[in-house]
Amino acid sequence: MSGICGVYGKGDIEEMTRVLAHRGPDDSGYFLQGPLQIGVNRLAVFDLAGGHQPLSDELEKIWIALDGNIYNFPELRRELAELGHSFQTNTDTEVVVHAWQEWGPACLGRLNGQFAFALWEGGRLHLVRDRMGEKPLYFYHRGGRLLFASEIKSLLTQVAPVPRFTDEFRDFEAPVAEDTLFQNIRELPAGCRALFDGHSLNVMRWWNLEPVEETRRTESDLVDELRELLQDAVRLRMRGDVNVGVFLSGGLDSA
Repeated sequence: MSGICGVYGKGDIEEMTRVLAHRGPDDSGYFLQGPLQIGVNRLAVFDLAGGHQPLSDELEKIWIALDGNIYNFPELRRELAELGHSFQTNTDTEVVVHAWQEWGPACLGRLNGQFAFALWEGGRLHLVRDRMGEKPLYFYHRGGRLLFASEIKSLLTQVAPVPRFTDEFRDFEAPVAEDTLFQNIRELPAGCRALFDGHSLNVMRWWNLEPVEETRRTESDLVDELRELLQDAVRLRMRGDVNVGVFLSGGLDSA
């Protein structure tokens, strides 16, 4: 994992980034342009020496800070290279930049991975979260000021915490949907992206779980398909320029 954060308007990006240091021990960096400040603490998985973030395209028109992994980035990189794109690093982050150049927000449907990222282009800030919300992203928006971060405590270095206990939290003992336990701090929902133009923030859904038509297949066919999907998922997650490991906890959501 890595830690990303940013502020449009008044704020101390160094302090916001500092409290996320545990999320990315390998590198840190900043992007500053006008009222926008973005910070990253990077956990290096691909191109350990050359993958510094925030990262831009060759013309420095698009800047990105990404937390996560794009598992199919080698295939996307080859496709983009055939379309004329050139790359300066061997990272999945740069592939997202060029995919955005080529296809715009429609590129999100091509990404296979877990990710949350902030992308700055043409004076507009895009916040994006993966399909199932594996990577966290929180934001605070009041007037023309916007703050975002991988963890709420980064936001709380810039805004006073105002606890907010809802009926849903009382019933479920956890925040529901995009709610948090702090007033005016929201979680970007899974499968959504937000567009900030310097004043207004518009949250929209980029992915939905589509219903699957019932098919008459044998149990054996379904077992074979599930095995192939699991093997492919493991294969993709073995990619990286660092050693990989596996947790053997026996839980439903692990090995």
